[in-house]
Amino acid sequence: MGFCMDIDFTKNIIPIVGSCFAILYSILQIFKLYSESRKNTKGALIEDYKNTKLILEDTSEDDIIYNKIKDLCEEKKLRYVIGDSKVSVECARHLLLREEQSKDINSYKISHQYVNYSKEKNDFEYKFGLQNKVVRRTRMYSAVLLYFIAGFLALYFPFFFGSIAEFKQQIYTPIVSQHSVPLFWVLVFFWVLFWGMVAFLSVIFAANVNFAEKLVDRRPDFSFKRLFKKSTPVIEQQES
Repeated sequence: MGFCMDIDFTKNIIPIVGSCFAILYSILQIFKLYSESRKNTKGALIEDYKNTKLILEDTSEDDIIYNKIKDLCEEKKLRYVIGDSKVSVECARHLLLREEQSKDINSYKISHQYVNYSKEKNDFEYKFGLQNKVVRRTRMYSAVLLYFIAGFLALYFPFFFGSIAEFKQQIYTPIVSQHSVPLFWVLVFFWVLFWGMVAFLSVIFAANVNFAEKLVDRRPDFSFKRLFKKSTPVIEQQES
C-alpha cells in the first residue's frame, strides 16, 4: 500500500517542475506581447505623423487652420521620435536637447510613470512618494529583495520542507487524502502564479525607480571601470 502511494505521489509531484517552467514561460510570453505592442505603438505613431503631414501639405497656408495643423504635425513628429503618444511637446524638446539623448529618452520611456516634467524648472522631478532619497532607495532595494524572495517561493517551495518525503507528509498527503489530486494542483498553480506575479511587479518597480534616478539625477550607468578608476592627483606648481 505504501509502495503504491509512493508511486502515485511520484507521478504527481514530478510535474511540479514542469508546471513551474510552464508558468515562467507564460510570463516570458507576456513580456513578448508587451514588447510587440510597443513596436505596434511606434508604428502607429509614425503613421499618425505621416497622415497629419499629408493633411498639412493639402492645406493652404492662407487657411486659418494651417498653423494649428502645423503645430499638430510638429507635436506628432516629436512624439514619434520619443516613442510615447502622451509626451508633451515641451518635455520632448527637453529630452532632445539633453546631452545624452538616446539614454535619457530610453530612461523616460521606462520611468515616465514615476517622474514629471516641470516647465518652471525645465527639468524632470520625482512624483509624490519618491522625492526623498532615503525613502526612494528603501522602496527600490526592498522591491529587489522581495523579487528574490517571491521568486524563491514561487519556484522552490517544495524544498522548504527539507526533503520530498517531508513535503509529501505535511502538504501532499493531507490535501489528497481529504480532498483530491486536482485540488492539490489548483493550489500549486495559484501559489506559483501569485508569487510569480509578486516577483514580476517587484522587479518592474525597482527597474522603473532606477531609470527614474538616471533621468532626474542624471546618474551615470554603473561601471566597474569607473568604480576602480584612480583619480589623478593634481600637482600644483610653485612659483619660483
